[in-house]
Amino acid sequence: MHEGHIPGAVLIPNESITDKQPEQLPDLNQVILIYCRSGRRSKEASQKLADIGYQHLRIRRYQYMERRD
Repeated sequence: MHEGHIPGAVLIPNESITDKQPEQLPDLNQVILIYCRSGRRSKEASQKLADIGYQHLRIRRYQYMERRD
């Protein structure tokens, strides 16, 4: 698991979102939480997904604690 990854989340890098609906997100009406550390990439990704036709997008800035062993 990547550092900062929410367990159970589907990873779709912003750079891989095109003008076509991602296979991992088959329902345009599902609620989608989009997050990244700073909020910049999630804002870009949400705009791309909105342009495709997704209706229920939620943007979050995800801050996480670094693990220290």
